[in-house]
Amino acid sequence: MTARRPGTQLTLAQDATPASIAPGVAMSEMEKNSKRPPTEFPASLLHRAESLARRGALSEASVLLRDAAEAWPGHDRVLRLQGIVSHQMGRFAEAAMAWSHLTRLFPQDASLHNNLGSALGASGDLSGAITAIRRACELAPEKPNYWYNLAKALASASHAREACTALMRLLELSPEDNEARLMLADCCKACGRLGQAEAELRTILHAEPASIEAWARLVGLKTATLTREDLAQLGQAHSHCPPDHPYRASLGFAYGAALEAAGRFEDAYRVIVDANRRKRTSVEWQADRISALADAQMRAFAGPVSEAEDPTLGREAILIFGMPRSGSTLVEQMLCAHPSVQAAGEVGDFSAVLTEESVRRGKPPAAWVSEASAQDWTRLGRSYLERMAGKHRGKPMFTDKELSKWQFVGIARSMLPGARFVYCERDPVETCWSCYKHEFERDQLYSYDLDELGRYWYDCTRTVGFWRDRFPDLIHAVVHEALLADPEREVRRLLAYCGLSFEPACLRFYEVERDVRTASAGQVRQPLMRQPGLAERYGPLFDPLRHALSAAQR
Repeated sequence: MTARRPGTQLTLAQDATPASIAPGVAMSEMEKNSKRPPTEFPASLLHRAESLARRGALSEASVLLRDAAEAWPGHDRVLRLQGIVSHQMGRFAEAAMAWSHLTRLFPQDASLHNNLGSALGASGDLSGAITAIRRACELAPEKPNYWYNLAKALASASHAREACTALMRLLELSPEDNEARLMLADCCKACGRLGQAEAELRTILHAEPASIEAWARLVGLKTATLTREDLAQLGQAHSHCPPDHPYRASLGFAYGAALEAAGRFEDAYRVIVDANRRKRTSVEWQADRISALADAQMRAFAGPVSEAEDPTLGREAILIFGMPRSGSTLVEQMLCAHPSVQAAGEVGDFSAVLTEESVRRGKPPAAWVSEASAQDWTRLGRSYLERMAGKHRGKPMFTDKELSKWQFVGIARSMLPGARFVYCERDPVETCWSCYKHEFERDQLYSYDLDELGRYWYDCTRTVGFWRDRFPDLIHAVVHEALLADPEREVRRLLAYCGLSFEPACLRFYEVERDVRTASAGQVRQPLMRQPGLAERYGPLFDPLRHALSAAQR
């Protein structure tokens, strides 16, 4: 497999490194076209800054570059090194300013546009990043890494179909780039091209039969039919994977899911338990902290708490919450099939507003809710809605599926008294097992130990029970089993609660074209299917899980 690219941000052009502008190294298009006389170049100062940057002494290099910029304002090579150093220091806005200035000086230099896009993407301006990197691809269409950056920016902005196009162009240039092919499979899955996603993954497995990442994604599609040969190959990869391999747990989750799909429940249980045991050693989780947080929220709202001045504030918001794997992606998919609803997905804007206010006040939410005035709640509600404004895409309502909002329903109600609150509920054994057998990309750190998982489920359940008692008629529950039993009845009830007319399209949710990036992305592309619960099939193997759920309630 090709060398792994950075996973958290777009990459700078390969020629945009401190070493690349050292004496004797080939010049970029920018340097070739520079019209500044050599006598104006701050050689010694810049070379010292380059040397410091190569050694990782970024702060010292930054100080020298600031001095150089004051002495030679607007000098292209100073700006270029400033852009590199600022980016490496995480000062992305400063880096973007440097690259933006340089793209105006040298509009035909593709590397500058790419680096501008990289900095903009890292600073959160995905629209600007896409524009800049698209220009880099136009100027240098032979550069695979620019296409990768464009695809990454597009995918981050929930434009999976366009990201697929960019990645297919990249693979025309570099067909052996299996990391890009993995990303293409992810984007195909997100936009519902499940057949193509499977084909891309099988291409990787043909070349690399032991690719853990490809196997995990193939099993995670949930629509791919695994053959006996597939299962044997996956089992062989699992048995040959060293116990201390960093991806051993990931391979275990994939193999366990494949064994479950094949009906080999005893083997599946054994493998999944081992995968969770290994995964748990690599994460930090404090169950007591969540229990204490839930208790604090309930105490804070036991008495009167004010709310925003306008009782309709937030009427455009449908806040979905509950346990993972409780049917929340399905509920959101059904809602966004309605012409009046846009799905925003698992955004973190609510948590961001809450965190900012807590930092400003210097105390946790439970300590300041009783002090907040109606004006405060109005300010917070409007701040949240401003953050979400770009996610409406012109529709009157939107969904926000940040599931952990169950902890803060009281706060959300005070901020957004006009919002709808939808709680997704499912049989606890089925819900918790579905969490336990998945390796999540992030968060859900409580799901790798049965006792901790049981405690989290109980904290969620008892806290939602408190909100229901405290605010009657506020929360609409969608029970997964009831939804499967009578979809039309439950969808009508849900839409009526949200103030929406019934739309038959909501029952054809699998036809909706949108990016879905949760573990249920493959499932919501198919019509509803009623299947026996897994608890019946595993039988007494689930007794430890049942015990953990019972113990959590004592």
